Amino acid sequence: MREPTQASAPPALIGGGIVAYLLAVAFVLGGGVYILPGVGLWLDIGLYFVPLFFLASRGTHDFSPLFVLGLGLVKDMIDGTPLGFWAFLFCLFYILIRNMRGFLSASGYMESWLGFAIVSTFIYTLAAIIGGIRGDMVAAFWANIASALVLSALYPLIAICFNVYFWNSRLREE
Repeated sequence: MREPTQASAPPALIGGGIVAYLLAVAFVLGGGVYILPGVGLWLDIGLYFVPLFFLASRGTHDFSPLFVLGLGLVKDMIDGTPLGFWAFLFCLFYILIRNMRGFLSASGYMESWLGFAIVSTFIYTLAAIIGGIRGDMVAAFWANIASALVLSALYPLIAICFNVYFWNSRLREE
């Protein structure tokens, strides 16, 4: 693992935090990305986790945890899941990534991607387990795992946009 330097440390989300908040809201309000509905395979690709990842790993705002909680409650209302289901999962995701912040700031892109993939897969697995235990929710375990894998594969596309935007905004600030 290399030592963090000024040039290699990820930029903070000072100006770009607004973009992360807006994208997270847009992804939740837009609903999940569903693949192969004709075949009966409904994968809820949680693109909202990518901006939440950037808020947790680079955010500097004190109200981010309240935003994450509120966003989870909004997703609960939109999806018709029990109130607090997504709020709990969003908050847990945020806390896990926030606790990895030191590692993520000292690591490269691949390590960040791996951290995102591990935590998002854990969250999807937990969602399937909770749904299975409750009995009143449809929880297809393998569909949740497939959703996590597809989300992890799509992470680079959104993360590259975030990184380009945030590096450029950081350069403008300096």
